[in-house]
Amino acid sequence: MWALSIDLYDEAKRAAVESLQWDVAARALALGVDVILENGFWSRAERDEYRSRAKALGARVELRFLDVPRDELWARLSKRNADLPPGHGPYR
Repeated sequence: MWALSIDLYDEAKRAAVESLQWDVAARALALGVDVILENGFWSRAERDEYRSRAKALGARVELRFLDVPRDELWARLSKRNADLPPGHGPYR
């Protein structure tokens, strides 16, 4: 999101980006193209909502969970924060 100068903690902007991503994904699904969405999908309700949307377009849905050890996640986050462009705060 840095290239777009979007603060990931700005909920309205984040929602607008996610909406646009879904619009593009829905068009691709309607054409029979495979789509991968990676928005975190932290809640079951959110996973269920997107699964229903995709199924309504006739898509076959698979949910994949990548089980990464917590230490590895912290190492990746630390590396990402070390390489931030000037003026961008760290991710938490």
